Amino acid sequence: MLQSVRKLGLVGLGLVPKQLRRPLGRRPLVSRKAFRGARIRVVTSPTSVLDLRALGARPLTTYTSREVGAALTAGKLDGVESEVHSILDNGYTSSAPYLPSNLALFAKAQTIVIRRDGARRRE
Repeated sequence: MLQSVRKLGLVGLGLVPKQLRRPLGRRPLVSRKAFRGARIRVVTSPTSVLDLRALGARPLTTYTSREVGAALTAGKLDGVESEVHSILDNGYTSSAPYLPSNLALFAKAQTIVIRRDGARRRE
């Protein structure tokens, strides 16, 4: 992650861990078999898409956070990949009550950077 900012003219200084991303489901999503074919809403993120595809799920990026609740209720989505505060704030648990406590897909991180010209020593 730190190396990927070079092409933007930045120098990566560090990563700060943030929320754990978890799968919330209309049914328990606790095994690879449970994920097989499940339609899971993800924020457009290569990491989320790759993680869920590896588990056999169908990651969907077309739903906004406001559309997720209705899609879960209507059965258009089987779950959502999110962090706990967003799950609660958006009321997703009314349609999808299963949140595994022992399964995190990945940890979101903030990247701390500085402009490349600002990183050079000036004498």
